[in-house]
Amino acid sequence: MSETRRNGQHRTAKQRIRALESQITAIKAAERRQRGARRAVRHAGGALASVERALALARDNELRAALRTARNSLESCLSICDAVASGRGKAKARRRGPTVGRYRVPKPADALAFIRDHPGCSRAQLTTALSTSEALFGSLIQELVIEGLVRATMEHGALRYSPAQDLPGRATPR
Repeated sequence: MSETRRNGQHRTAKQRIRALESQITAIKAAERRQRGARRAVRHAGGALASVERALALARDNELRAALRTARNSLESCLSICDAVASGRGKAKARRRGPTVGRYRVPKPADALAFIRDHPGCSRAQLTTALSTSEALFGSLIQELVIEGLVRATMEHGALRYSPAQDLPGRATPR
């Protein structure tokens, strides 16, 4: 069976198959390029997190200046890909409490209050609400689960957190 083109010419089945195969090849090449770009963004994001942690620990002024330069370079690379909004030059609300890099160190009482108000919340919801990173939050939630203040359940392949039922006589941590 042949197909009529706009200019009145007919394409045979072989010609249509060849055209479709070339489209498939182009789509696969674009997907490979995208996958490589996503991998690069993921590695750059990891590097930025490492630089942030090093900056929080560094005491030498020369080292801190070099780390700030590296952080700025990585942030501009990531902002080109729209992977991170650096927020430079915009008014930002000051976060309260101790920080590591740009993240707040979460307090157990804050985490427990959020979990009580939002039972069944995910780790991502908690880290966003507490303005903290997954790394800083991991040990805190583990501590709350071990102490029996929070119950972790697996739902749809993800951990969900809710307050433990036997809390009436227990005090909030710290």
